[in-house]
Amino acid sequence: MPDIKGFADVKIIKAGVDGRPTAQILVSSDIGVDQLSKVIAGVTRNKDLRKLLGLKACLACRSGFNLDIRDQFINELRVDLQQIGG
Repeated sequence: MPDIKGFADVKIIKAGVDGRPTAQILVSSDIGVDQLSKVIAGVTRNKDLRKLLGLKACLACRSGFNLDIRDQFINELRVDLQQIGG
């Protein structure tokens, strides 16, 4: 079982449900608020990422991103749809 203590996984979706860029941030349950704010700042203020997504807001601004913050689960279930006939 992997040790995910203090880690965050970030997935960026260029056009989420509402058409806006979405950052899904999966965090371990022991992450602190100060650590989480650093992760959010790292995502929202990344010049290369903002350019890739076509966002032109200033780097101090966090608008333009939807943030979806969730608990990271240690156990994942991956289903091979071809194997089950899907």
